[in-house]
Amino acid sequence: MTEKELSERRAVLCEKYDKILGLTYHFGVADSDRDDVVQEVFVAAYLHLHQLRDIESMDSWLYKIAMRKAGRIGRKSKRREDKELLYESCEQELDRISAEEYASKIDFSDE
Repeated sequence: MTEKELSERRAVLCEKYDKILGLTYHFGVADSDRDDVVQEVFVAAYLHLHQLRDIESMDSWLYKIAMRKAGRIGRKSKRREDKELLYESCEQELDRISAEEYASKIDFSDE
């Protein structure tokens, strides 16, 4: 691929910002993660732009990239939320139990 063709593809990619942003809404990416997903899609697309065989298929190619990136971010967010919920429930439980009751429930034996 010539430098001119690659430059043209980069220009077309830059014009797709709104489309990629729209895809993040379509995939249900949280507002707090949206910028990260758009950035990851652009970086991945930019780095692999030379591998795109037909520029006419760029929209579907970006769709696939966005879907993968949104899925990864979604899984990370889900794990983060699960950890936060677990932490909050443990914290509430510890607040509920007095220090003495908590100490009596700990098994100090060397089983």
